[in-house]
Amino acid sequence: QPMLRPKSCSTHFRTAEAFGKFGPSCRGAEFMAAQLQSALPAIFINGQPIASAQCPALPSEMLLGCEKGPYTTAAVSHDARVQALDRHITRLAEAVLALHRDDPASFAKLCASLNGPEEQHKELLHRILEERLNAGIASALNVIAAASSNRAALTVLLREPSSHAQGFDVVVHAMSMPPTATSQDPIEVAVVGQGRTRPAVKHSQWVADRLLLKQHFLPSTGEGILCDGGGHMLEGFITNLFIVTDDGEGGSQVVTAAVRDGVLPGVMRAIVIQACATLGVRLVEKAAHWSSHATWQEAFLTSSLRPLQPVKRVICAVPGLCGEQPWIVTLPWPRQESLTDRLRAECLHATCLGGEPTEISDASN
Repeated sequence: QPMLRPKSCSTHFRTAEAFGKFGPSCRGAEFMAAQLQSALPAIFINGQPIASAQCPALPSEMLLGCEKGPYTTAAVSHDARVQALDRHITRLAEAVLALHRDDPASFAKLCASLNGPEEQHKELLHRILEERLNAGIASALNVIAAASSNRAALTVLLREPSSHAQGFDVVVHAMSMPPTATSQDPIEVAVVGQGRTRPAVKHSQWVADRLLLKQHFLPSTGEGILCDGGGHMLEGFITNLFIVTDDGEGGSQVVTAAVRDGVLPGVMRAIVIQACATLGVRLVEKAAHWSSHATWQEAFLTSSLRPLQPVKRVICAVPGLCGEQPWIVTLPWPRQESLTDRLRAECLHATCLGGEPTEISDASN
């Protein structure tokens, strides 16, 4: 698996292109000086830095402020390595191909360059994206290393139209993570709406669409949960949802919605599924119905920035969304011999063995 490490900072800071509403570019030396003063966030377009004063603090602000496209967010370790980078590139490649199938004009120039049988297109596209991402990610890792940030995240957006020969830009947003909350802190979630129209693709349009659903959040809500029209729990706004339930035979099982149910095939979701197989934990890929909540023992969320974050309370305050009346399910935490903790330990062990960092932190994007 490719792992990008920072090179000499002086080789990566050159004059950048203008970045939409985020203002003009700046010269490399000026950018470097500004970044060392203000650290992060930072934005790079096709490897070129954007003026630090114009960088939005959160990736959500960046995604809302420029052309829409597929994106992915990855954690960065204390030694400036990107966790599960190969999986993230694969996600982007699959998204590009899916968007092009739905609309041949989408990424037309890029997809037209893919030669050979169609079944080889994802592998070819993966190589192209890996090469294009190298410059932006390497530059971002240099800034992260220079800022001595122990907790950081990268968000990579593919946007078009572009003057680039391949017809798209690679936009990389780097941010330092706050040292306060961790993914082991339990969270309260709220069921607030139905699933996304394009769940298989992580697309920046969803960042705008979910703003309307946030009006149903309570002050204590840490994540929104989506359901289908029949009251089945699907996924979170930026997470996958897993529920530990009674298996009916005196044991426990892990239940999560299948991709065909309408959820994003998340990077950490795949790692959790592998962990269940390794530990011999029964996994059921089927969306849990809200009415089965009496059998729920534990629940947790997963994403690249929230590896197995326990859920302490599930609230549905929207009448008619899942049942006629609002309801609350409280899941006591911490629990002795928690399956959530066992799976978290196995996931971190597995990623460590794979040469990936295990320090992953929370963020909202």
